[in-house]
Amino acid sequence: MKEKSVKNGEKRNLADYLHADFFMCKCQKSVINEDWHEYEAIVRDLDEQLSRMPLLYEQENMGFRAMVYAHYFGGATDVFVTECSGDDAFGYVILNGDYENSELGYVSIKELTKIDMLNLDFFWEPCPLNEALLEVDSEYFS
Repeated sequence: MKEKSVKNGEKRNLADYLHADFFMCKCQKSVINEDWHEYEAIVRDLDEQLSRMPLLYEQENMGFRAMVYAHYFGGATDVFVTECSGDDAFGYVILNGDYENSELGYVSIKELTKIDMLNLDFFWEPCPLNEALLEVDSEYFS
């Protein structure tokens, strides 16, 4: 993803932060745009973090030690994204708290961002997938 250039003195907006804009859900975008001055620093940091996400297959042999760069959450659903190339991403998905059927697999970022109940975690700190899953349920994922 190419960075959008902004001229000196020109005010930035969400669309200038290509990674954050792409990964963010519709409902979050409307809130961000309404109170841009309150969210700009958060969006800037999020954009930087997402720009460091590895491309597909770059963490292929790491399994549950792969770093998670983006987290979506809503209700009992969690999506942990470890790699992304364009719209195609790879990660771990827990739907509606169903740990038994949760799995590693491919997801579409465009499809995730259309789901009203999901939100991109603005304060996610990259960590290995196994640590992220322990935070969800330390008994089940130990």
